[in-house]
Amino acid sequence: MAGAKAPNQSTTNFSKSFSSRRGATLANNLPHELLVHIFETAQNTLLSSKHIFRFPLVLGAVSQYWRQVAFTAPKLWLNVDISHPRDWIALQGYVDRSKHYPIDLHLSYVETFTKDLIFFDAEATQLIAILQPHYSRCRSIKFLGTYPNPASEIEMKNILRSISNSHLPILKRFLVQLPERLNNRIRLAFRCEAPNLTSVFLRGLGLSYCRPPLNAVTELHLAVENKLIDDDDFFEILQACAKSLITLCTYDNLVQLHVPAGNHSISMPCLRHLRIFGTMHKVSELLLLISAPDLEELTIAPIILRDLATLLLEYPNHPKFPALKSLTLAPAHRDAMGRVPIYASACFPGIELLILPTYHKPFFMPWSSSMNDDAPTEPRWPRLHSLAVCDVGGKNNENVLLDLVADRQRLALGYERTWHERKTPTFCEVSPTPTMRPKMRNAAIPNMMTREPSRGDSYVLEYSSLSSKTVLVLNPYAFRVVKNRENPEKRPLSLYIVHLLGHLWPIVYERPTDDLRDHQEVGKPNGDVKILSMVVGPLSHLGVADAMEEADCQETQAFKYLSTSSTGQYQFRMANPCQSSSVAVANLLDDSEITRNLSDFKLEVFFSDGQQAAPANELPPELLVHIFEIAQNMLLPSEHLFGQFPLVLGGVSHYWRQVAFGAPMLWLNVDISHPRDLTVLRAYLDRSKGYPIDLHLTYDAKADPINADQLIGIVQPHYFHCRSIRLNSGAYPQAAPGMVTRFLKSMRDGHYPMLQSFLVEGDEMHETFESCAILNDAPNLTDVRLGGLGLSYCRPPLKAVTKLHLAVTNCVIPYTDFSKMLQSCESLITLCIYDDLVDPWPSGQPLVHIPSLRCLRIFGNMTGVSEFLLSISVPDLEELTIAPIVSGDLAMLQEDISHNTPRFPALKSLTLAPAHAFAMEQTLGPASMCFPGIGLLILPNYYSESFLLSFMTDEATPSWPGLHTLAVRDIDGRYNQDVLYEFVEERQRLGVPLGALYLDSSSIPRITRMDWLKGQLLVVEADPWRIQSGDAFYSDEQDRFVGSGGDNINISWST
Repeated sequence: MAGAKAPNQSTTNFSKSFSSRRGATLANNLPHELLVHIFETAQNTLLSSKHIFRFPLVLGAVSQYWRQVAFTAPKLWLNVDISHPRDWIALQGYVDRSKHYPIDLHLSYVETFTKDLIFFDAEATQLIAILQPHYSRCRSIKFLGTYPNPASEIEMKNILRSISNSHLPILKRFLVQLPERLNNRIRLAFRCEAPNLTSVFLRGLGLSYCRPPLNAVTELHLAVENKLIDDDDFFEILQACAKSLITLCTYDNLVQLHVPAGNHSISMPCLRHLRIFGTMHKVSELLLLISAPDLEELTIAPIILRDLATLLLEYPNHPKFPALKSLTLAPAHRDAMGRVPIYASACFPGIELLILPTYHKPFFMPWSSSMNDDAPTEPRWPRLHSLAVCDVGGKNNENVLLDLVADRQRLALGYERTWHERKTPTFCEVSPTPTMRPKMRNAAIPNMMTREPSRGDSYVLEYSSLSSKTVLVLNPYAFRVVKNRENPEKRPLSLYIVHLLGHLWPIVYERPTDDLRDHQEVGKPNGDVKILSMVVGPLSHLGVADAMEEADCQETQAFKYLSTSSTGQYQFRMANPCQSSSVAVANLLDDSEITRNLSDFKLEVFFSDGQQAAPANELPPELLVHIFEIAQNMLLPSEHLFGQFPLVLGGVSHYWRQVAFGAPMLWLNVDISHPRDLTVLRAYLDRSKGYPIDLHLTYDAKADPINADQLIGIVQPHYFHCRSIRLNSGAYPQAAPGMVTRFLKSMRDGHYPMLQSFLVEGDEMHETFESCAILNDAPNLTDVRLGGLGLSYCRPPLKAVTKLHLAVTNCVIPYTDFSKMLQSCESLITLCIYDDLVDPWPSGQPLVHIPSLRCLRIFGNMTGVSEFLLSISVPDLEELTIAPIVSGDLAMLQEDISHNTPRFPALKSLTLAPAHAFAMEQTLGPASMCFPGIGLLILPNYYSESFLLSFMTDEATPSWPGLHTLAVRDIDGRYNQDVLYEFVEERQRLGVPLGALYLDSSSIPRITRMDWLKGQLLVVEADPWRIQSGDAFYSDEQDRFVGSGGDNINISWST
C-alpha cells in the first residue's frame, strides 16, 4: 500500500485533497507545466468555436487541481467576451487572470439577446470601467452584430468612444460591424496611436462612425449596410493608409464617386491586392481613382460588362496596372460571359493566372482578339499560363474546360504563323514564349521560332534601328541576307545560322574560310553575346520576295543551306556565288544605340564582355537577382563592399548592369558618408524605388560641413521609406554641431511609416544641448539607440519601442528627463543603459513602472546600480545583466530586500561580470539574496578562488537553490576548468545539482573531462554572453565590460 501511495506524495495539496475524496486520476498526476501545455493546445483547436470563451471555466469545474492550474495560467484567459448576458464579477475575474498578456476583446450582438435589449447608461459605464484599464493590452478588438437595434448601437458607440481615448500599443486587428439605424454624421476619430494596427474591418456602423488610426494598416476591408459614405470621406480613408496598404477589399456600392477620378488620384505604392466584392456600380471609377503601379492581384466578383467600359475608354492602349499578374472574375450571369473576357483582356493584357469561381461556355468564346475571321487570330492573354476553376463536373461543365485547353493549343500554333501589324508595317509580334535565342557579335538578333520548322517554311527576321535596317531570310534549309532597300549605301549584315539538333546557333566568321571543319564553335555561341527579342512572320506578308530574287552577288554576302542526309541527320553545306574569300560583319550597333532601342521595344537584352557567352549571362533576370540578393546578404554592414555591391555588379557586364540597375532590392543600403558623389547618391536613391532603405551616415575628420544642406536636400525626400537610420559622428565631435544636428533637425517633421530602427551616437561637445523632438510620426519605430550626442539631443517617439539603448559620453542627463523617457515606453521589452548616465540619483522619487520590460542590461561603470534598481517597478523582469559589477553595487538593494520581498519575483536569468577577484567574492553572495529565484547564471568571467568561496554556504540554505544552468566561457584560455568540476560535485552534494552547463565554442575542445561532465549534466555549446554583448554599444571593445584580469588556473576547491 505504501508503494501505491508514493506517487501521490509529490503532487500538490489540491491534488492530494482531490485524491483522498475521489481517487487520483492520471490527469491529476501530470506536472503543472505539462497540463497547462495540454490546456493551451486544446484551446487552440477551439479558436473558431463559441466555446473558446468559456473553456477555462469548464476546465476549472473538472477538479480542484485542474481549477488551480487553469486559474493560474494567464494564456487561457486571453479571449475576453463581453457579450450579453453579462456577469460583472466573472468578467472582472476573467480579465484579471490574463495578467499582462495581450488579450482579444470580443463583443457580439445576436438576435436572441439583443432583440429586446434596452440601453442602460449605468450598465455601459460599469462595463467600460472594467475594460478601460486593459485596452492597452488588446491584441484584437472584434465587435460584431447582425441584428439592428438602437440600444446595441448606442452601447457600441459608448464603448468605442472609451477605446478612442486609450493608447493601443499592441492592437493588431480591429473589426466593427453592426447594421446602423441612426444617422452618424459625426465621425469618431481615435485620439491615440495604434502603431501596430495592421488589419482593419469596418462595416455598417464601423464604416459610418469609426475612424481608427490607419497609418500602419496593411489590410483594409470596407463595407456598408444601409448608408453610403461621402466621396471625401472615402478619399480621406484611402489617403490615410496609402503609404502602407497592401490589401484593399471593398464591398457593394459603398460610395457614389461623383467626382471624376482624375481629380482625386490616390497614389498607393504598396498596394498589391485589390478585391471588389458585391454589387458595385462604379468599378471603373474606383480603378481609375487608385494609382497602384505594383498591383499584382485584382478580384471583381461579380462582374458585368459595363464594369470595365469606362476603364477601357481611358486606357485603350496601355494597361492601367502594368504589374498585374492575377485576375479573378465572377461573371454575374450567363449574358455577361461573352463580352467580359474581351474587355478584361484589353484592360489587363499581362495576366498569367486567371481565377474563375464560376464559368459558362460563352466566357471562352471567343478567345481571339477579333471576331472577324479574315483578321489575324491572337490569343487573349498571351502570357496566361495558369487557370483556376472550382466545382468542375458539378456546377461547372467539364467539357467546356477541355475545349478551352484544346482551343488555346490551336490558337497558339496559328499565332506563330501570323503577322499582327502594328504602327510600322514591318513590325510583327513574336510568340511570347520563345525557346531558341540566336546570338550575334555586337548586334541584336531576334528570338526565332517556338516550334520545329518544316520543309518549305520561310521566315523573315527584321531588325530596325536609327542607323540601319537589315532584313534576314531564314529557312531551316537555306537563308541569305537581303540588301537594305531603304539605305542601299549601307552594307547588309552577314550572319550564318546552323540548325543542329533542333536548336538555332549563330556562327560569325571574321576570317577567310571555306570549310566548316575550320571552326570549332559549331553548336556553340561565338563572340560577344547580345540578344534582343524581335519579330517573326511568314515571308508572304512582307512583300520582299521580289527583292530577294533581284539581289545579285555583289549585294548578297553569302548563301548557306542545309539538307538532310539519308539517315535524317542535318548536313551543313556552304556556297558563295561570288567566290568571296571572306565574310565580314557590317552595320554593327554600339551599346548606347542598342540601349536606346530597348527603351522603345521594351524587350530583353543580354550582354557579355567575353569572347564566349558566360553561363551567368544566360540566367533569367529573376534568378540572377535572387543570386545577387543572397550574395549581398552575406556581406556585413561594416564591409566597404556592402553599400557598393550593386555598383560592382554593374561593372561586370552589360547584362549584369541592366539586371542590377533594375532591381530595387539591391539598392537599399544607402551610405551617405564621406567621401561621396552626390550625382551617384541621387541615382542610388532613385533606383531603390519605394522599397524600405537603410540610411547610414558617418562623419570623419575630412567631412565638409558646407555641403550638408545640399546633401539633406537629396536625402530628405526619401525619409518616408527609411527602414533604419544610423547617424554617427565618430570620434570627431567638431562635426556634430554643423552636420549631424542639421540632419537631426531635418527629421523633426515628416512621415516615417516604415522606420523601425534609429541610431544616433557620437561624442557630444562639452557645451549643453537642448533636447529636440524628432520623428514625430514614426508608428513602427521599435528599436532606438541613443549614445552621446544622440542621448543629449534626440527625443524620438518611444511609445512603440521594444528595445532601447541609452549611453553617455561626456554629459549626464537629468533624472527627470530619464524617467520621462522610461515612462513613455509603453511597449518596452529590452532596456540597456551604459555607465553613469544619471548622476547623482535622487532619492524619494516615485517608482517608474515598466510592466512590459523583460530584459534589463546595465553595462559599463555605473555607480548607482542599486539606486536605479530601486527606482523602477518591473514585476515581469526575466533577465538581468550587470557588467561589470563591483562590491557595493548591490548593498542598498540587499538592505531593501532584508525588509521587503524580492523586487523582481519573475527573474530567471542573471548575468554578472565581476570587475576583479575581490568583487566576485563580495557580490555573488548578495546577488543570491537579492535575486534568489534565478535558474540560469551567466558568468562571462570568473576568478576561481573567489568563485568557490562565494558558494561555500550553510548546507541548509545553499545559494540559489533553483539554479539549474551555469554558462561560462574561455575555459582554460583565461579561466580554470578544474574549479568547474568541483563546483558540479559540490552542488550535487548539497542536493541542488546543476542540470546543464553552457560552454562557448572555444571551450568545448579544451575540456579534458568531457565524458565525466556529460555523465553528470547536459553540456551545451552556447555563448549567451556573446549574444548579449554583441548587440550592445562598444561591442568591439572586448574587455570594456568584463575586465582584463586573468584567473589562477591552479586553484582548486581543496586549496
